[in-house]
Amino acid sequence: MRRYNPEFKENLLKKVFTKNDDVSIRQIAFDANIPPETLYSWLRKLKKRGSNMTHNNYSKSEKFELCLRYFNLDESEKGKFLRQKGLKSYQLNSWRSNFTKNKTKHINSENKKHKRRIRELKKELRRKEKALAETATLLTLKKKFKEMIQDKD
Repeated sequence: MRRYNPEFKENLLKKVFTKNDDVSIRQIAFDANIPPETLYSWLRKLKKRGSNMTHNNYSKSEKFELCLRYFNLDESEKGKFLRQKGLKSYQLNSWRSNFTKNKTKHINSENKKHKRRIRELKKELRRKEKALAETATLLTLKKKFKEMIQDKD
């Protein structure tokens, strides 16, 4: 059985608790080159000990409110706030980055919708310009044809 450095273990567990929604625990284990089962066993042990490292019991709105309160405090008051809530600064930083990332995703999806709509409108405009040019050509030819017939008479 392989032994891991306690610092390595703690850093890896921090990664798990501050991970984004799009990263799995298995992926974190593979990136660290350890078996996923080992990481899951560390998480189970932490849960049994009742560690306050997880804090997954906060809703999104509570996390958002905690972030707002924390990041609006003075540096001297931040430590006291963290101790009162039993939180770590890296957790709040992670929550904050998740909120900004989600906002960016939303903006990007809106931009994609707008770009798609612009492409559709440009395509329709090109089609209408071609139709207009064709109509203008036909009208010009019709006018010339009438002039030719009148010249013959």
